Amino acid sequence: MNGDEMTTEPQWVNGFIKKLDKELKKTTKKGFVMSASDGTKLAYACEIQKYGSDGKPEVTTNKYETDILISDVYADGSWVSRVIVECKLEGVTTHDALTYSAKASSHRAVHPYLRYGFLAGGRADYALPARLIRHG
Repeated sequence: MNGDEMTTEPQWVNGFIKKLDKELKKTTKKGFVMSASDGTKLAYACEIQKYGSDGKPEVTTNKYETDILISDVYADGSWVSRVIVECKLEGVTTHDALTYSAKASSHRAVHPYLRYGFLAGGRADYALPARLIRHG
């Protein structure tokens, strides 16, 4: 990109996600390989709409799109989400911190084993704002 164009957060993540995925795939354990993807939609709520005559629930899910999802992928194609990384390029506001904290809580309600992280870029020599840590 030239100096007139600004990099967006999705472009920034896309710039390193393939390398991250390649490095994670080198880690193979007990029948699965780790993987990284961007833009994966992951459930944060499951709702039972009704029960069939056989008693089985009809379940729907609501999903948030993740910036980065690290998961274990098994040989049969099934996968388990392990880590979500929210990415923010340059400024981080109190609203961002509150939003990420709420999304993390929602995702963990459905995936109690899930870990959540935050990756900030384009911050030059600036430390992360205390409000980000304070709001989880």
